[in-house]
Amino acid sequence: MKFKIRRFHANRILILVALLLLNTSIVFSAVPEIINYQGSLSDSTGNPVNATVNITFTLYDVESGPGTILWQETQSVDVTNGLFNVQLGADTVGNPLSASILNDPVYLGVQIDTDAEMTPRQRVTSAAFAIKAQSVENDTLNSLSCGSGEIPKWNGTAWACAADTDTDTDTNAAMICPDGTFLNGDGTCDPVVVDTNTTYSAGSGLVLNGTTFSIAANGVTSNEIADDAVTAAKIAGGAGSGVDADLLDGLEASAIQANAVAQANANRSVLYTRWGRSDCPAGATLVYAGITGGGLYTQSGSGGNQLCLALDPTFAQFDNGNQNGALLYATQYWSVGSVPVISALHMHYVPCAVCEKSNAAVMFMQPGKDSCPTGFNTEYPGYLMAKHYTHSTSEYVCVDQAPTSFNGSAGGGSLGNLLYTTEVECPGGVNDPLCVNNYVSQREVTCSVCTK
Repeated sequence: MKFKIRRFHANRILILVALLLLNTSIVFSAVPEIINYQGSLSDSTGNPVNATVNITFTLYDVESGPGTILWQETQSVDVTNGLFNVQLGADTVGNPLSASILNDPVYLGVQIDTDAEMTPRQRVTSAAFAIKAQSVENDTLNSLSCGSGEIPKWNGTAWACAADTDTDTDTNAAMICPDGTFLNGDGTCDPVVVDTNTTYSAGSGLVLNGTTFSIAANGVTSNEIADDAVTAAKIAGGAGSGVDADLLDGLEASAIQANAVAQANANRSVLYTRWGRSDCPAGATLVYAGITGGGLYTQSGSGGNQLCLALDPTFAQFDNGNQNGALLYATQYWSVGSVPVISALHMHYVPCAVCEKSNAAVMFMQPGKDSCPTGFNTEYPGYLMAKHYTHSTSEYVCVDQAPTSFNGSAGGGSLGNLLYTTEVECPGGVNDPLCVNNYVSQREVTCSVCTK
Protein backbone atom coordinates (compact mmCIF):
# COMPACT_ATOMS: atom_id res chain seq x y z
CA MET A 1 0.00 0.00 0.00
CA LYS A 2 1.24 3.52 -0.77
CA PHE A 3 1.19 6.00 2.08
CA LYS A 4 1.45 9.74 2.44
CA ILE A 5 2.70 11.44 5.55
CA ARG A 6 2.12 14.98 6.78
CA ARG A 7 5.06 15.66 9.02
CA PHE A 8 5.24 18.36 11.67
CA HIS A 9 7.88 20.86 10.66
CA ALA A 10 11.37 19.83 11.78
CA ASN A 11 11.75 23.04 13.74
CA ARG A 12 8.58 22.30 15.71
CA ILE A 13 9.85 18.83 16.60
CA LEU A 14 13.10 20.31 17.82
CA ILE A 15 11.18 22.93 19.81
CA LEU A 16 9.39 20.15 21.67
CA VAL A 17 12.70 18.49 22.48
CA ALA A 18 14.28 21.80 23.49
CA LEU A 19 11.43 22.48 25.91
CA LEU A 20 12.03 19.10 27.54
CA LEU A 21 15.74 19.75 27.98
CA LEU A 22 15.24 23.29 29.30
CA ASN A 23 12.98 21.92 32.00
CA THR A 24 15.63 19.47 33.16
CA SER A 25 19.03 21.07 32.49
CA ILE A 26 20.73 24.46 32.44
CA VAL A 27 23.09 23.39 29.64
CA PHE A 28 21.34 25.26 26.84
CA SER A 29 23.74 24.11 24.12
CA ALA A 30 23.28 20.38 24.73
CA VAL A 31 21.79 18.53 21.76
CA PRO A 32 19.12 15.98 22.80
CA GLU A 33 19.95 12.29 22.32
CA ILE A 34 16.27 11.35 21.90
CA ILE A 35 14.12 13.11 19.30
CA ASN A 36 10.33 13.12 19.58
CA TYR A 37 8.77 12.72 16.13
CA GLN A 38 5.06 13.16 15.38
CA GLY A 39 3.20 12.78 12.12
CA SER A 40 -0.11 12.28 10.36
CA LEU A 41 -0.35 9.27 8.03
CA SER A 42 -2.94 8.74 5.30
CA ASP A 43 -3.32 6.21 2.51
CA SER A 44 -3.16 6.95 -1.21
CA THR A 45 -6.83 8.07 -1.22
CA GLY A 46 -6.33 10.55 1.62
CA ASN A 47 -8.03 8.50 4.33
CA PRO A 48 -6.38 8.46 7.80
CA VAL A 49 -4.59 5.17 8.53
CA ASN A 50 -5.63 2.97 11.45
CA ALA A 51 -3.05 0.19 11.53
CA THR A 52 0.34 -0.88 12.81
CA VAL A 53 3.05 -0.11 10.23
CA ASN A 54 6.83 -0.44 10.10
CA ILE A 55 8.50 2.97 9.78
CA THR A 56 12.22 3.25 9.02
CA PHE A 57 13.90 6.50 10.14
CA THR A 58 17.30 7.26 8.59
CA LEU A 59 19.69 10.16 9.20
CA TYR A 60 21.79 11.12 6.14
CA ASP A 61 24.56 13.61 5.50
CA VAL A 62 22.95 14.73 2.22
CA GLU A 63 19.50 16.05 1.35
CA SER A 64 19.01 13.59 -1.54
CA GLY A 65 20.77 10.69 -3.19
CA PRO A 66 22.56 7.77 -1.48
CA GLY A 67 24.94 9.74 0.74
CA THR A 68 26.16 8.27 4.03
CA ILE A 69 23.74 6.71 6.51
CA LEU A 70 24.63 8.24 9.92
CA TRP A 71 21.98 6.41 11.95
CA GLN A 72 18.95 4.22 11.22
CA GLU A 73 16.24 2.33 13.05
CA THR A 74 12.91 0.66 12.18
CA GLN A 75 9.99 0.87 14.58
CA SER A 76 6.61 -0.89 14.60
CA VAL A 77 4.29 2.10 15.04
CA ASP A 78 0.60 2.13 16.03
CA VAL A 79 -1.26 4.71 13.91
CA THR A 80 -4.67 5.86 15.18
CA ASN A 81 -6.86 8.12 13.04
CA GLY A 82 -3.74 8.85 11.03
CA LEU A 83 -1.75 10.19 14.00
CA PHE A 84 1.39 8.68 15.53
CA ASN A 85 4.18 9.69 17.88
CA VAL A 86 7.60 8.01 18.19
CA GLN A 87 10.89 8.62 19.95
CA LEU A 88 14.01 8.33 17.81
CA GLY A 89 17.04 6.97 19.65
CA ALA A 90 15.04 5.57 22.58
CA ASP A 91 17.14 2.39 22.40
CA THR A 92 20.10 4.10 24.11
CA VAL A 93 21.96 0.79 24.51
CA GLY A 94 21.41 -1.17 21.30
CA ASN A 95 21.10 1.76 18.85
CA PRO A 96 21.87 5.09 20.56
CA LEU A 97 21.40 8.42 18.80
CA SER A 98 24.65 10.13 19.72
CA ALA A 99 24.62 13.91 19.94
CA SER A 100 27.73 13.93 17.73
CA ILE A 101 25.61 12.61 14.84
CA LEU A 102 23.52 15.78 14.79
CA ASN A 103 26.28 17.95 13.37
CA ASP A 104 25.07 20.30 10.63
CA PRO A 105 23.93 19.26 8.08
CA VAL A 106 21.82 16.18 8.97
CA TYR A 107 18.71 15.08 7.02
CA LEU A 108 15.94 12.75 8.24
CA GLY A 109 14.43 10.26 5.77
CA VAL A 110 11.16 8.40 6.48
CA GLN A 111 10.04 5.12 4.82
CA ILE A 112 6.68 3.38 5.48
CA ASP A 113 6.77 -0.44 5.22
CA THR A 114 8.20 -1.34 1.78
CA ASP A 115 7.23 1.95 0.10
CA ALA A 116 9.97 4.13 -1.30
CA GLU A 117 11.47 6.64 1.12
CA MET A 118 9.44 9.84 1.22
CA THR A 119 10.82 13.03 -0.27
CA PRO A 120 12.06 15.55 0.49
CA ARG A 121 14.11 14.64 3.55
CA GLN A 122 13.83 16.87 6.62
CA ARG A 123 16.88 18.82 7.70
CA VAL A 124 17.81 18.54 11.37
CA THR A 125 20.72 20.63 12.70
CA SER A 126 22.08 21.54 16.10
CA ALA A 127 22.16 25.19 15.02
CA ALA A 128 18.44 25.15 14.29
CA PHE A 129 17.87 23.52 17.69
CA ALA A 130 19.74 26.29 19.50
CA ILE A 131 17.91 29.05 17.59
CA LYS A 132 14.48 27.56 18.17
CA ALA A 133 15.27 26.82 21.81
CA GLN A 134 15.67 30.57 22.30
CA SER A 135 12.39 31.38 20.55
CA VAL A 136 10.19 29.16 22.74
CA GLU A 137 7.13 30.91 24.10
CA ASN A 138 8.10 33.05 27.16
CA ASP A 139 11.81 32.61 26.30
CA THR A 140 13.43 36.06 26.08
CA LEU A 141 17.05 34.97 26.23
CA ASN A 142 17.72 36.08 22.65
CA SER A 143 16.71 39.65 23.56
CA LEU A 144 18.37 39.87 26.97
CA SER A 145 21.45 42.04 27.44
CA CYS A 146 22.58 41.72 31.04
CA GLY A 147 24.91 44.18 32.71
CA SER A 148 28.11 43.60 34.66
CA GLY A 149 27.52 41.34 37.68
CA GLU A 150 24.25 40.03 36.25
CA ILE A 151 23.26 36.69 34.71
CA PRO A 152 20.00 35.44 33.13
CA LYS A 153 17.71 33.78 35.70
CA TRP A 154 14.25 32.22 35.37
CA ASN A 155 11.77 34.14 37.53
CA GLY A 156 8.98 31.59 37.18
CA THR A 157 7.37 33.05 34.06
CA ALA A 158 10.24 34.41 31.94
CA TRP A 159 14.00 34.88 31.70
CA ALA A 160 15.27 38.14 33.27
CA CYS A 161 18.60 39.68 34.26
CA ALA A 162 19.42 39.34 37.98
CA ALA A 163 22.41 39.83 40.25
CA ASP A 164 25.02 37.10 40.14
CA THR A 165 24.81 36.25 43.85
CA ASP A 166 24.98 32.91 45.65
CA THR A 167 21.70 32.18 47.42
CA ASP A 168 22.93 28.81 48.71
CA THR A 169 22.34 28.62 52.47
CA ASP A 170 24.67 25.63 52.89
CA THR A 171 27.37 26.93 55.28
CA ASN A 172 29.47 23.78 54.82
CA ALA A 173 30.58 25.05 51.44
CA ALA A 174 32.56 27.83 53.15
CA MET A 175 34.15 25.63 55.78
CA ILE A 176 37.85 24.82 55.58
CA CYS A 177 39.09 22.19 58.01
CA PRO A 178 42.69 22.32 59.32
CA ASP A 179 45.26 19.68 58.40
CA GLY A 180 44.66 16.35 60.08
CA THR A 181 40.89 16.82 60.19
CA PHE A 182 37.98 16.24 57.82
CA LEU A 183 34.51 17.78 57.36
CA ASN A 184 31.92 15.57 59.03
CA GLY A 185 28.28 15.31 57.98
CA ASP A 186 27.16 17.45 60.91
CA GLY A 187 29.22 20.42 59.70
CA THR A 188 32.10 19.99 62.13
CA CYS A 189 35.76 19.14 61.56
CA ASP A 190 36.76 15.79 63.04
CA PRO A 191 40.34 14.51 63.41
CA VAL A 192 41.61 11.90 60.96
CA VAL A 193 42.25 8.64 62.81
CA VAL A 194 45.40 6.86 61.66
CA ASP A 195 45.57 3.09 62.08
CA THR A 196 48.88 2.48 63.87
CA ASN A 197 48.09 -0.84 65.52
CA THR A 198 47.04 -3.18 62.71
CA THR A 199 49.81 -5.34 61.25
CA TYR A 200 49.72 -6.90 57.79
CA SER A 201 51.29 -9.99 56.29
CA ALA A 202 51.63 -11.22 52.72
CA GLY A 203 49.38 -14.11 51.79
CA SER A 204 50.15 -16.98 49.41
CA GLY A 205 51.85 -15.76 46.25
CA LEU A 206 52.37 -12.19 47.60
CA VAL A 207 55.31 -10.19 48.93
CA LEU A 208 55.01 -7.27 51.42
CA ASN A 209 57.79 -4.71 51.22
CA GLY A 210 57.11 -1.93 53.72
CA THR A 211 53.59 -0.79 52.83
CA THR A 212 53.61 -2.20 49.27
CA PHE A 213 52.21 -5.56 48.25
CA SER A 214 53.44 -7.28 45.06
CA ILE A 215 53.15 -10.70 43.42
CA ALA A 216 55.94 -13.07 44.32
CA ALA A 217 57.99 -14.84 41.68
CA ASN A 218 55.99 -17.86 40.48
CA GLY A 219 53.30 -16.70 42.87
CA VAL A 220 50.42 -17.27 40.45
CA THR A 221 49.55 -20.95 40.10
CA SER A 222 46.45 -22.83 39.01
CA ASN A 223 45.11 -22.45 42.57
CA GLU A 224 45.02 -18.65 42.20
CA ILE A 225 43.37 -18.69 38.74
CA ALA A 226 39.61 -19.19 38.62
CA ASP A 227 38.19 -21.76 36.21
CA ASP A 228 37.69 -20.37 32.66
CA ALA A 229 39.32 -17.08 33.72
CA VAL A 230 42.12 -17.23 31.12
CA THR A 231 41.02 -17.11 27.46
CA ALA A 232 43.05 -17.30 24.25
CA ALA A 233 42.30 -13.62 23.57
CA LYS A 234 44.23 -12.65 26.75
CA ILE A 235 47.35 -14.68 25.93
CA ALA A 236 49.99 -13.04 23.74
CA GLY A 237 51.08 -15.56 21.13
CA GLY A 238 53.32 -15.47 18.09
CA ALA A 239 57.02 -15.98 17.54
CA GLY A 240 59.12 -15.49 20.67
CA SER A 241 56.15 -15.48 23.03
CA GLY A 242 56.94 -18.89 24.44
CA VAL A 243 53.28 -19.87 24.12
CA ASP A 244 52.88 -23.51 23.06
CA ALA A 245 49.69 -24.00 21.04
CA ASP A 246 49.62 -27.71 21.86
CA LEU A 247 49.96 -26.89 25.55
CA LEU A 248 47.03 -24.43 25.40
CA ASP A 249 44.50 -26.74 23.81
CA GLY A 250 45.83 -30.04 25.10
CA LEU A 251 46.11 -31.46 21.59
CA GLU A 252 48.95 -32.16 19.23
CA ALA A 253 48.92 -30.22 15.95
CA SER A 254 47.98 -33.38 14.05
CA ALA A 255 45.03 -33.92 16.38
CA ILE A 256 43.89 -30.35 15.83
CA GLN A 257 43.93 -30.93 12.06
CA ALA A 258 42.04 -34.20 12.44
CA ASN A 259 39.42 -32.47 14.59
CA ALA A 260 39.04 -29.70 12.02
CA VAL A 261 38.51 -32.23 9.22
CA ALA A 262 36.02 -34.19 11.32
CA GLN A 263 34.02 -31.06 12.11
CA ALA A 264 34.03 -30.00 8.46
CA ASN A 265 32.81 -33.43 7.37
CA ALA A 266 30.13 -33.40 10.07
CA ASN A 267 28.36 -30.69 8.10
CA ARG A 268 28.54 -32.60 4.79
CA SER A 269 26.69 -35.48 3.19
CA VAL A 270 26.53 -37.26 -0.16
CA LEU A 271 23.69 -38.95 -2.06
CA TYR A 272 23.89 -42.14 -4.07
CA THR A 273 21.45 -44.63 -5.64
CA ARG A 274 21.44 -48.23 -4.50
CA TRP A 275 20.25 -50.22 -7.53
CA GLY A 276 18.45 -53.51 -6.94
CA ARG A 277 17.33 -52.71 -3.37
CA SER A 278 14.63 -50.56 -1.77
CA ASP A 279 16.59 -49.98 1.46
CA CYS A 280 19.93 -48.35 2.33
CA PRO A 281 23.08 -49.93 3.82
CA ALA A 282 23.88 -49.51 7.51
CA GLY A 283 25.11 -45.99 8.25
CA ALA A 284 23.08 -44.38 5.45
CA THR A 285 19.62 -42.78 5.59
CA LEU A 286 16.85 -43.60 3.11
CA VAL A 287 15.75 -40.49 1.19
CA TYR A 288 13.16 -42.38 -0.84
CA ALA A 289 12.55 -45.85 -2.30
CA GLY A 290 11.53 -46.21 -5.93
CA ILE A 291 11.42 -48.36 -9.04
CA THR A 292 14.05 -48.30 -11.78
CA GLY A 293 13.00 -46.98 -15.19
CA GLY A 294 14.48 -46.15 -18.60
CA GLY A 295 13.99 -46.33 -22.35
CA LEU A 296 12.58 -49.35 -24.21
CA TYR A 297 15.30 -51.87 -25.02
CA THR A 298 14.41 -51.93 -28.77
CA GLN A 299 14.34 -48.17 -29.22
CA SER A 300 17.41 -46.07 -29.89
CA GLY A 301 16.02 -42.79 -28.53
CA SER A 302 14.74 -41.50 -25.19
CA GLY A 303 17.16 -41.21 -22.28
CA GLY A 304 20.16 -43.49 -22.03
CA ASN A 305 20.48 -43.35 -18.24
CA GLN A 306 18.70 -45.37 -15.58
CA LEU A 307 16.27 -43.47 -13.29
CA CYS A 308 15.15 -44.18 -9.74
CA LEU A 309 11.50 -43.18 -10.11
CA ALA A 310 9.48 -41.99 -7.10
CA LEU A 311 6.53 -44.20 -6.19
CA ASP A 312 4.14 -41.30 -5.54
CA PRO A 313 4.45 -39.14 -8.68
CA THR A 314 2.89 -35.71 -9.11
CA PHE A 315 1.87 -34.20 -12.44
CA ALA A 316 1.66 -30.60 -13.61
CA GLN A 317 0.07 -29.89 -17.00
CA PHE A 318 -0.46 -33.04 -19.07
CA ASP A 319 -2.23 -34.59 -22.02
CA ASN A 320 -3.40 -38.19 -21.75
CA GLY A 321 -3.06 -38.70 -25.51
CA ASN A 322 -0.14 -40.66 -26.96
CA GLN A 323 2.36 -37.99 -28.09
CA ASN A 324 5.09 -40.52 -29.02
CA GLY A 325 7.85 -38.35 -27.53
CA ALA A 326 10.40 -39.63 -25.04
CA LEU A 327 9.13 -42.90 -23.53
CA LEU A 328 9.71 -44.35 -20.08
CA TYR A 329 9.43 -48.06 -19.16
CA ALA A 330 9.94 -50.06 -15.98
CA THR A 331 13.31 -51.84 -15.85
CA GLN A 332 13.64 -55.65 -15.53
CA TYR A 333 16.48 -58.02 -14.68
CA TRP A 334 17.31 -60.01 -17.85
CA SER A 335 20.13 -62.44 -17.25
CA VAL A 336 19.30 -66.09 -18.03
CA GLY A 337 22.28 -68.35 -17.28
CA SER A 338 24.31 -65.52 -15.78
CA VAL A 339 25.12 -64.84 -12.13
CA PRO A 340 22.75 -67.08 -10.08
CA VAL A 341 21.38 -64.30 -7.83
CA ILE A 342 20.53 -62.25 -10.95
CA SER A 343 19.20 -65.19 -12.98
CA ALA A 344 16.88 -66.04 -10.09
CA LEU A 345 15.19 -62.67 -10.66
CA HIS A 346 14.91 -62.98 -14.44
CA MET A 347 12.17 -60.65 -15.77
CA HIS A 348 11.47 -59.24 -12.29
CA TYR A 349 11.25 -55.47 -11.94
CA VAL A 350 14.25 -53.69 -10.38
CA PRO A 351 13.77 -51.67 -7.17
CA CYS A 352 16.03 -48.78 -6.18
CA ALA A 353 16.73 -46.50 -3.21
CA VAL A 354 18.24 -43.03 -2.95
CA CYS A 355 20.46 -42.93 0.16
CA GLU A 356 22.16 -40.11 2.10
CA LYS A 357 25.53 -40.72 3.78
CA SER A 358 26.36 -38.13 6.44
CA ASN A 359 29.91 -37.13 7.41
CA ALA A 360 31.07 -37.77 3.85
CA ALA A 361 32.16 -35.41 1.07
CA VAL A 362 33.01 -37.83 -1.77
CA MET A 363 31.06 -40.61 -3.52
CA PHE A 364 31.94 -42.66 -6.60
CA MET A 365 31.21 -46.01 -8.24
CA GLN A 366 34.28 -48.23 -8.76
CA PRO A 367 33.83 -50.78 -11.61
CA GLY A 368 35.90 -53.94 -11.50
CA LYS A 369 36.13 -54.23 -7.69
CA ASP A 370 33.48 -55.14 -5.11
CA SER A 371 35.36 -53.35 -2.32
CA CYS A 372 36.62 -49.77 -2.13
CA PRO A 373 40.20 -48.45 -1.96
CA THR A 374 41.93 -48.00 1.39
CA GLY A 375 40.53 -45.00 3.25
CA PHE A 376 37.10 -45.21 1.60
CA ASN A 377 33.95 -46.83 2.95
CA THR A 378 32.24 -49.53 0.88
CA GLU A 379 28.55 -48.67 0.83
CA TYR A 380 27.67 -51.86 -1.00
CA PRO A 381 29.25 -54.37 -3.48
CA GLY A 382 27.47 -55.09 -6.73
CA TYR A 383 27.49 -56.33 -10.31
CA LEU A 384 28.04 -53.95 -13.21
CA MET A 385 24.88 -54.00 -15.39
CA ALA A 386 23.58 -52.19 -18.49
CA LYS A 387 21.41 -52.81 -21.57
CA HIS A 388 22.32 -55.58 -24.02
CA TYR A 389 25.14 -54.63 -26.39
CA THR A 390 22.74 -54.92 -29.36
CA HIS A 391 20.18 -52.56 -27.77
CA SER A 392 20.28 -48.81 -27.42
CA THR A 393 23.18 -47.34 -25.44
CA SER A 394 22.67 -46.92 -21.69
CA GLU A 395 24.76 -46.12 -18.66
CA TYR A 396 26.38 -48.80 -16.51
CA VAL A 397 24.95 -49.04 -12.99
CA CYS A 398 26.13 -50.98 -9.94
CA VAL A 399 23.33 -53.41 -8.96
CA ASP A 400 23.58 -54.74 -5.40
CA GLN A 401 25.08 -58.25 -5.07
CA ALA A 402 22.07 -59.15 -2.89
CA PRO A 403 19.31 -57.89 -5.22
CA THR A 404 15.61 -58.05 -4.54
CA SER A 405 12.50 -57.92 -6.71
CA PHE A 406 10.20 -54.90 -6.77
CA ASN A 407 7.17 -56.13 -4.80
CA GLY A 408 8.10 -59.69 -5.85
CA SER A 409 6.63 -59.10 -9.31
CA ALA A 410 7.74 -60.30 -12.72
CA GLY A 411 6.87 -58.80 -16.09
CA GLY A 412 6.15 -62.05 -17.89
CA GLY A 413 6.27 -61.42 -21.63
CA SER A 414 5.89 -57.65 -21.23
CA LEU A 415 9.33 -56.19 -21.83
CA GLY A 416 10.45 -52.64 -21.20
CA ASN A 417 13.88 -51.43 -20.15
CA LEU A 418 16.24 -54.40 -19.61
CA LEU A 419 19.38 -54.79 -17.48
CA TYR A 420 22.03 -57.45 -18.23
CA THR A 421 25.16 -58.37 -16.33
CA THR A 422 28.36 -57.11 -17.98
CA GLU A 423 31.02 -59.56 -19.25
CA VAL A 424 34.66 -58.98 -20.10
CA GLU A 425 35.69 -59.45 -23.73
CA CYS A 426 39.36 -59.75 -24.75
CA PRO A 427 39.44 -59.78 -28.56
CA GLY A 428 43.22 -59.41 -28.40
CA GLY A 429 43.57 -62.69 -26.54
CA VAL A 430 46.18 -62.94 -23.80
CA ASN A 431 47.75 -59.71 -25.04
CA ASP A 432 44.51 -57.74 -24.63
CA PRO A 433 45.04 -54.96 -22.04
CA LEU A 434 42.05 -56.10 -19.96
CA CYS A 435 43.15 -59.72 -19.77
CA VAL A 436 46.77 -58.67 -19.19
CA ASN A 437 45.51 -56.82 -16.10
CA ASN A 438 43.80 -59.86 -14.55
CA TYR A 439 40.38 -59.53 -16.18
CA VAL A 440 39.02 -62.87 -17.43
CA SER A 441 37.23 -63.10 -20.77
CA GLN A 442 33.45 -63.69 -20.49
CA ARG A 443 33.49 -63.32 -16.70
CA GLU A 444 30.88 -61.01 -15.07
CA VAL A 445 32.28 -57.72 -13.80
CA THR A 446 31.76 -56.57 -10.19
CA CYS A 447 31.57 -53.03 -8.83
CA SER A 448 31.32 -51.09 -5.56
CA VAL A 449 29.89 -47.78 -4.39
CA CYS A 450 32.39 -45.86 -2.25
CA THR A 451 32.19 -42.84 0.06
CA LYS A 452 34.58 -40.82 2.23
